Amino acid sequence: MFFPKRNIIAAFYKNDQVKEILNKSTHYFLSLNDIILPSKDSSKTTNLMQIERMGKFFLFKQFSLNNEAPPYHILLYKNDQIFDIEQFDTLVSILKGILYN
Repeated sequence: MFFPKRNIIAAFYKNDQVKEILNKSTHYFLSLNDIILPSKDSSKTTNLMQIERMGKFFLFKQFSLNNEAPPYHILLYKNDQIFDIEQFDTLVSILKGILYN
């Protein structure tokens, strides 16, 4: 499957193994995101996926910085399933402030 070039704003990897896992997983999550149709009721659409694979947990979240910009994505890889979605919302607010102010 062909993916257009995606721009990466920032990346942090704990080690080379995590970097390899996330680099190999990104296309999977983007493909999955593209084939899952959003809910007709947009208030129920969260653009959030939480997946467990081999005892590790992935969080994939789509967000927009403004109405005209294409969506951005966050992919997080953790050893436990505890995710604080409010931290992602805070990160998105910070990115908006940096890029559009």
